[in-house]
Amino acid sequence: MRVLAAFSYSLGGRDAFALGYSLAKALNCPLDLVTIVRGGEESVALTTTKTAFDREVAAQIDRWMDEVIGETDGSVVPTKNLRYAMSYPEGLLAAVEEFGSTLLVIGGGRHGAFGQVSLGAVGNTMLHSSPVPVALAPRGFRNHPYTKLGRVSAIVGDTGERGQVVLKAAAEYANASSAGLRLVSISTASRVRRTGEEAEQRGERIAEAAKSVSLNSGAIPLSEVAQGDNIEEAVATIKWKKQEIALMGSGRLAQKGRLFLGSTANRILRVLPVPLVVVPAGWEGEAS
Repeated sequence: MRVLAAFSYSLGGRDAFALGYSLAKALNCPLDLVTIVRGGEESVALTTTKTAFDREVAAQIDRWMDEVIGETDGSVVPTKNLRYAMSYPEGLLAAVEEFGSTLLVIGGGRHGAFGQVSLGAVGNTMLHSSPVPVALAPRGFRNHPYTKLGRVSAIVGDTGERGQVVLKAAAEYANASSAGLRLVSISTASRVRRTGEEAEQRGERIAEAAKSVSLNSGAIPLSEVAQGDNIEEAVATIKWKKQEIALMGSGRLAQKGRLFLGSTANRILRVLPVPLVVVPAGWEGEAS
């Protein structure tokens, strides 16, 4: 595993750093900090800039990175990187390929409720184009970074191929961090009325799927069905631990190996109080 955190000296950028650092520490893997500067195709390291302007930009970013790194416990030593690109998303995608990243961490937009995920323009673009899982930091995460990972919750809509992709990724994170694993399915009242015992049947399917997941601890993951009149109300009934992340898969329209955030996932992320990792369609884990 290798985590790449999209860093900027902004509130969202600091949230992304805090989440990236927390996950790299929990997963015991390298962390790369990358700042993208719009300005052409030139790609430079912090120590090899050419012009006086480039040197000043690099020096300032270096100071900002040192500042946030200095606020940590030092258990993870991130690499510091500056890259130029025609656009921020383009630069991030190139950095993911360059560093061999298996998880991209980004901050939220300027608006949205404190403690919840909000999507800005960059986040929205990455959630429709990234070839690797994308972790979204809730607004204000910088104030309460995780010291460990207590549990991984996989939100699965079905137990078929798309659901198995999410379960595999969730088990990978849980095993790497020695965290607990929970499988959550969401059932709304409209579906219950339409199918009668849909919620009960879904609970049985999700419990059976939990038995198929292999954890290093040998434990069987927890399973539950969240119910409500609508998606938002159902998600609101879910109990979360203080140091937990949620995982979801891509929508049905996603091409294999790419993210595509569906309408249901969009509604879920808006009310989640924990960091969210969205997994590309067909994701095969670290070896993919």
